Amino acid sequence: MRLFGLLLSLSCCLAACNEQPNVNQQPQLLNFDHIVYLNDRPIKVAVFDTPAEREKGLMWVKELAKDHGALFVFEQEGEVGIWMKNTLIPLTIFFFDANYKKVRLVKAAKPCRSRCPIYKAKKVIYVLELNE
Repeated sequence: MRLFGLLLSLSCCLAACNEQPNVNQQPQLLNFDHIVYLNDRPIKVAVFDTPAEREKGLMWVKELAKDHGALFVFEQEGEVGIWMKNTLIPLTIFFFDANYKKVRLVKAAKPCRSRCPIYKAKKVIYVLELNE
């Protein structure tokens, strides 16, 4: 009976946590200190190469210059899923393999708050997000 009570209180606690509004609505620090080239066009990028950085991505960013973006770098090539949860601006998403070959392109993905679609591609190690 004690186990049931513990499970019940744990599930109530988890439900309460899920209902909490996202109080940290601040974007992560964006250092546009790298340059990538897309069709010979230089783009200043903030690099997200840790799981925590990739998870937050461009959430809560209110504006992004046309010649700026975010480069997500993964540890190894594989299937990657990107969503637009808590983004505030539409983004074009490029998926690249280890040889810098474009695997998939999603144009003008819309910002999303809930029930967000996940844009997936296989054999990806880099994802570039731009405000286009």
